Amino acid sequence: MDSIGVSYHPYGNTYAAKASTGFVQPYRSFSIVATGEGITVNLSGYFLEDGISVSGTVSIFLENSITAGISWSGSFQEPLSLPFLMADFTSDKIRGMKPLPVQFTDLSLGNIKNWKWDFGDGNSATTQNPNHTYETAGEFTVSLMVSDTVKTDTLIRYGLISVSQPTGVENYSDLMPQQFELGQNYPNPFNQSTAIQFSVPIRNRISITIYNMVGEVIEVLLDKEMQPGKHRILWDNSNLAAGIYIYKMVAGSFADYKMCILLK
Repeated sequence: MDSIGVSYHPYGNTYAAKASTGFVQPYRSFSIVATGEGITVNLSGYFLEDGISVSGTVSIFLENSITAGISWSGSFQEPLSLPFLMADFTSDKIRGMKPLPVQFTDLSLGNIKNWKWDFGDGNSATTQNPNHTYETAGEFTVSLMVSDTVKTDTLIRYGLISVSQPTGVENYSDLMPQQFELGQNYPNPFNQSTAIQFSVPIRNRISITIYNMVGEVIEVLLDKEMQPGKHRILWDNSNLAAGIYIYKMVAGSFADYKMCILLK
């Protein structure tokens, strides 16, 4: 080759994906392209979490055909400072009965100076790795905003924490309903757990059963005498496959059912 053109893109628009905690985390990627007469060499890769180590692939093209793909790895002498912020976190629990203590761990990337947590129940924190106890039942959305005094980034995890009553059934209203009623589950579609609401106007034996789309019983959520009131029960379905399910409520001569969608 008499001449070779080289282009280097240190901060391209593509990202490599690394799943270290169950959530995909982007790391800055780059590519180096060398071209000459009848040959093109494309070296691409990404920086690992330490900012020093790099790895990727080398592809060689001859007359527009890939002739080889080779993995490579290496390191830089000095760590590279990340030119961006990325908020990320995990928790040691996502469901349980109240009171539910939860340890949150910051996994954010960047030169972070400040943390602002919102636990979804009216409480917040500004420490990096806070502990928080949920005293009430319900579904709680948790968010984390990080900043380096100039830039900010926020991650919101909707319905991350599910807290149930010790009995598994919660009376969430003092208003007496006038008729039996089965409400639509929330959230829907959902992942791992969802809440089902139902109304009982008079003391009666209530059953709530989960079925798949071919009518097979998946789980009996409730089968007991219930006092009048509006109630809510949490369905934990972390072991089920994604799909459409049916939940049915029976109370004496009353029967009703609704469909829900489980996503993974």
